[in-house]
Amino acid sequence: MAVEEQERIDSVNRYIRGGDKPVNICRDVARSKTWLFTWVSRFENGEEEWYKSQSRAPKNHGRKTGTEIKSTIVNIRKALMAGNEHELKYLGVGADAIQK
Repeated sequence: MAVEEQERIDSVNRYIRGGDKPVNICRDVARSKTWLFTWVSRFENGEEEWYKSQSRAPKNHGRKTGTEIKSTIVNIRKALMAGNEHELKYLGVGADAIQK
């Protein structure tokens, strides 16, 4: 277990079980009250590994292309590559040909 994780466990234990004041706990570990209460809330929520750091990366990518749009593009590209219709026979299959 990492030193930081043990520090979190010890600090939360002091707050929950020992009844120490948050100011004293924070002073001893040189952390803010926000830091302490972040870990206390994770502990109280019942997360199994509450003391471990979580990813700060975004869960969703805001510019990701939706699945419906992807399938439409793939279908258009397949139709262009097949070139069955007379109008489509000599068109390209790249992004320029797919745009409206």
